[in-house]
Amino acid sequence: MRFGANRLAHLVITEMGRQPMERSLFIFCGSSNKVVKMLVWDHNGFWLATKRIVGRGGFAWPADGEAARKVTFDEVLRFLGGQDCWRRLPAANGVYMA
Repeated sequence: MRFGANRLAHLVITEMGRQPMERSLFIFCGSSNKVVKMLVWDHNGFWLATKRIVGRGGFAWPADGEAARKVTFDEVLRFLGGQDCWRRLPAANGVYMA
């Protein structure tokens, strides 16, 4: 993913229909799921943070856009720590666990 802060801010407007200067954290994932970029506005400029997976594996990403829009802060922290926050894992008794 080679997009910088300005290009990602443009995607927020054109693809998401949102304003990049609102109080939100926007997370973008590359096609290989090995790179994520986080964009946030802090009243006088953008912060752009990048995290890259080295070696095997990649970031778990929500299956649909609606799930991606409703991510909580706790899920972001778990996501950045390498956990899959969106796949439901069945338990032995048939009850699904997050």
